Amino acid sequence: MSIKLFKNITYYFLCIIAVVICRVTTAKVEVKRANPVVEDQITKIHRLFISHSQLFQQIQKKINSNQYDLEKLTEQVQENQYRLSRLIKQQNDFQNQIDIITKNYEKIKINQLNNNSSQTKKNTLISSKEAKDRTIYNEAIDLAFNKKNYKDAINKLKFFIDKYPNSNYRPNAQYWLGQLYYITGNNNNAIYHFAYLVQNFSNFQKIPDALLKIGILAQKDHQNDKAKTIYKKIIEFYPNDQAAMEAKKRLKNI
Repeated sequence: MSIKLFKNITYYFLCIIAVVICRVTTAKVEVKRANPVVEDQITKIHRLFISHSQLFQQIQKKINSNQYDLEKLTEQVQENQYRLSRLIKQQNDFQNQIDIITKNYEKIKINQLNNNSSQTKKNTLISSKEAKDRTIYNEAIDLAFNKKNYKDAINKLKFFIDKYPNSNYRPNAQYWLGQLYYITGNNNNAIYHFAYLVQNFSNFQKIPDALLKIGILAQKDHQNDKAKTIYKKIIEFYPNDQAAMEAKKRLKNI
């Protein structure tokens, strides 16, 4: 009886151990099965972190780039404001020059005629500088008309005028400087040099053409009344000049 009881107890004990072993094994298997899921989640989180980090870096680069663009844009705005102020000043000078021509040309012409004799005497004086100034003037003309290098020709003429302001070639240099600015579309500078020529060398042979160019530029600037006045003065003072014929044509079209 005791042996049978012992056998039963042993049997139950073995059964309990078997169950425990089975549960432990099952738990280990579940842990092993769970680990890949956890690892996968961690991997996904890591990848997401890297992705967000890269996105943040890209955003930061974009912000830096936009900041640089903004600084450049600010510089450009300031530069444009400066250029605009210069253009406004040039436009005002443009208006003043035209006003002088349209309102005071008769006085300019009379004063120049009164000073004609003294100017003629000055022009007959030949100095040692004449050969040099003629050489520089001819170089400028060669650059303009043979080589079509207008930029260098303009610089050469400006240098000539600064260095030889009293040269006999000064009126020619002044006219061609205005003409080169006219050709290259720099209307304000063209007006300035043509007007300077008219005011200071009104007996110069190219004055009618200089006046015509001033009238054309005034007309392009929609200052038709001033253009008409200038065209009429050309016809009045230079009726036989080619510029007068062109002025008559333009008067009819305004």
